Amino acid sequence: MSMFLESNLRGLARLLYWVSMLLLLLGGGVLIDPTHRQTGITVHIYITLAAFELYIWLLLLLARWQASRGMASDVARSGIFALVIQGLMFVAMNEMHQADANQGLAATVVVALLAAAKIPLACRWLGFALPAPMLLVNYLWILLMAVPALLLRQYREDLLAQHVVGYLSCWAVAALLAAHIPLAVRQAREGLRAGDAASRRWYVPWLISGVLGAMTILQLYAARWGQWVDWAFWYFSPIWLAAGAAGLVLAVVSGRGMPLARFAMTAALAYTFFAWVNNGSVVLPASWRQGLMASLVHPLYSPG
Repeated sequence: MSMFLESNLRGLARLLYWVSMLLLLLGGGVLIDPTHRQTGITVHIYITLAAFELYIWLLLLLARWQASRGMASDVARSGIFALVIQGLMFVAMNEMHQADANQGLAATVVVALLAAAKIPLACRWLGFALPAPMLLVNYLWILLMAVPALLLRQYREDLLAQHVVGYLSCWAVAALLAAHIPLAVRQAREGLRAGDAASRRWYVPWLISGVLGAMTILQLYAARWGQWVDWAFWYFSPIWLAAGAAGLVLAVVSGRGMPLARFAMTAALAYTFFAWVNNGSVVLPASWRQGLMASLVHPLYSPG
């Protein structure tokens, strides 16, 4: 009877967990309301950011308690949710940039510093060590979530500069994704493979980096939409190809997930092809379309 009651109580707790998360996101969407933004009005954005920040800390405290009870799957769920909300804070920052550039800059610095501080603290609370290279990668993800939107706002009156920012931002994200390949090889050399008793948590650093990477890509799309910049979709092709390649290498290293990795790589190739066919308007410096640079900014050659 007690086991049945405990199981039902845990099921109810998880249901309330999801409901609270959905209400938080719904409330943030209602407050931000990007379709009715007003220049200079920022109080509703600050309320949203404060609510998100508080919720992240509550999730981390919950995860710490769950870790002390040996609830591994619940710890992972709380951590993933915290990372997702952290990424959504930068998405919400796009509205701050539109409302007030100076406040957007200040708020971005504060949010980025708090995000960087939470990663090592969360690792210590949850009882695992994050390798130094992966910690650096996570800091770079935070930087790439923050900087492109700032630059887009800075060059608001310069369409050419905004396209350069978008193009280079996509390449920066792709380069960071590609940097995961030598990290995976390094992990393989250290013998951290799936199934080894000493490495049951081998996937934790990859899970953290993967969620932050996904939120960084989402932020690039969101900043593009939120600041009315019509980038060509092929700018994003290197990102998806690098992600597919890193996924394939990680699948080989870990010995699991190969069908999913192959599907992801195939999807990345398909995206690259269709983005090339429908490349849309490309606004990049004329000097980039001469000589060798002409191939480096080609919708098919550069992603390849």
